[in-house]
Amino acid sequence: MGFGTNGGKRAGRPSKETILQRDLAELGSDLRKAPKSLLLQHMLFWDQKFEQAKACIARLEPKEAKFIEPEEMTILVRARSMLEEASERVVEIANAAAQFYHPKLAAVQVQAEVEHKFVLRAPEVIEDSQEWLNEATKLIEGNLQ
Repeated sequence: MGFGTNGGKRAGRPSKETILQRDLAELGSDLRKAPKSLLLQHMLFWDQKFEQAKACIARLEPKEAKFIEPEEMTILVRARSMLEEASERVVEIANAAAQFYHPKLAAVQVQAEVEHKFVLRAPEVIEDSQEWLNEATKLIEGNLQ
């Protein structure tokens, strides 16, 4: 992906969605819609199924204890299973569509080199260990006073 000198998208460069739609058109596919719109269409479909099942249950479910015809009982059971399936599907699709509306904040590693500068004062090299011990003793005693 190319960026201009000012950090923005290069002028005339098509968006990712345009590129996707062009590629799908070249394949001759009917899937020319973006994934986001497909997910929203499926979510609306299952939301309608949910509302239909809820209305069917409200219509058929007895308000008081009474006998229900076997055909009505079958429809009621199917409506309850459709209600459960529709609610699960709506939640799944909403979870999948969330990435288009609420992008995750990704941690980005900084590639920076830190240069530490310091000055070290090294003493002169003393070859005799006894002489070194005498010098070190003088320094230690001098710092203690």
